[in-house]
Amino acid sequence: MKDIKIPFFVIFATNLILLVGCKSDLDGYEASNVLLSVDSKSIEFSDEVKSVSYPIKSTGSWEVKDIPSFLTFSQTSGTGNANITISASDNPSSTDSREGSFYIHLSGITPFEIKVKQKPGNYVFEVTPKFPNPITFGPKENDNKSVNIHSNTSWSITHDFDWCHVSDYSGTGDKTISVYCDNNTTSKDRYDTLQIKTNYEIKYVPIFQSGSTYYIVTSVPRMNYSVEGGSQAFTVQTNVTDYTVRPKNGIASVVQDASNKNNYTVSIGRNMTAETRFDTIYITAVNIPNVKDSVLISQTGLDPVLEIIPDSLSSKPLQFGSNAGTGSFSIESNIEWSVTCSDESWCHIVSPTSAVTGNGEVKIKVDVNPAEAPERTCTLRIKSSWFEDKIVTVHQKKGDAGYVRVSNSSLSAKPQGETLTYNIESNLSSWTVSSNQGWCEVKTTSGSFNGTVSLSVGLNSGSEARKATITIKSAISDVTVTIHQEPKAVPGGDDNPDPSYSRKR
Repeated sequence: MKDIKIPFFVIFATNLILLVGCKSDLDGYEASNVLLSVDSKSIEFSDEVKSVSYPIKSTGSWEVKDIPSFLTFSQTSGTGNANITISASDNPSSTDSREGSFYIHLSGITPFEIKVKQKPGNYVFEVTPKFPNPITFGPKENDNKSVNIHSNTSWSITHDFDWCHVSDYSGTGDKTISVYCDNNTTSKDRYDTLQIKTNYEIKYVPIFQSGSTYYIVTSVPRMNYSVEGGSQAFTVQTNVTDYTVRPKNGIASVVQDASNKNNYTVSIGRNMTAETRFDTIYITAVNIPNVKDSVLISQTGLDPVLEIIPDSLSSKPLQFGSNAGTGSFSIESNIEWSVTCSDESWCHIVSPTSAVTGNGEVKIKVDVNPAEAPERTCTLRIKSSWFEDKIVTVHQKKGDAGYVRVSNSSLSAKPQGETLTYNIESNLSSWTVSSNQGWCEVKTTSGSFNGTVSLSVGLNSGSEARKATITIKSAISDVTVTIHQEPKAVPGGDDNPDPSYSRKR
């Protein structure tokens, strides 16, 4: 990084003139004037600046002597003006700088010393925000602001005023520094400057804080209470004549001092939960926008409790028979909790359906366990942010023995055809119906539990009676229904001896 140098001229004479070999009038010598000027009295090198152009102005002959070993010159002597290049080799140390001097000789005068300094090799030191950009604060600003230091060496920070604070005053290497200011209760703006120093340079960060025509400032920013509660006091410093004081959440109560209207007492009762609870006391100017302050209230809670009642449910399941049913158990707690179910396809949480705080009751219902189904379990989890999940296991017995029954095992259809129905009584969740004859069509081909089957029987235009078998298939067994239909015309009339003809004319 190049440092800004202020050039100056060194003049070896009164009124910028150096007189060399001058003889007084009394001695009878003629005056001879010799002038020398240089660009800078010191030069600094770094990793970024390894060579510089250095002007010399002279009216006579000059020579550079006593050159440090780490410097090289493009020209070490000359007559009159010259612009020489001075270069520095790499500094082998990453922690130490090195220094030296060289001398410019002019005939007849004392040699002029130029000092040289070189920073350590790989030296890094950067600060943001960069000068002259300031960090600005309002008259009452609670937020911290940051200064970033990027460095591979040690550093320290100083500043002038105690209303400005920094989180770290010294360190080594990279660091983000927090800067914050006390409330400015005056109407005047104020300034400070952070001076961040290494062994080799100083960088500056200006601090600005505006003043406030009107202000409200509390004596304490925060009040902390134990679980038992209590009372604490604060004072309002202000130049506002009319302001309000009110709590946000109503947990705390505020009472104004009878003898001093700027003194207030904040009281809070016992915290009956395990949760830390908060309130905020707002102090706000009336009819003056943005003139306000606040006091944050916090109160610790009880030791957390979360218990299942009866406690036997922690080790034994909540039992249900195969039929649908409901059940419940209690929760004793002073914290927020919720309940979830691992299998909501048959076990359903009735309440609570969202998180609750304190004591409560968990209600569930279970669906019927289908016939022939095995026993089943699911897990209820009582969840909180304080404890590992509390577990309640729900167990339901296996389903009842399955059955399928029909209201009629045999039906007769009219010769001209008709729609027939019969009922199925079952506790199975699935059954199917099929016919072995195309003239007897099943309209209800499947169902579950109890149901009604509809058949469509067509005209029997033949000369023979006919039968169809309807089969109800299920997981446990098949049940059949026989459909009988006579022809529209019976051969031989009423004298036909075939017993399959039940109808005689």
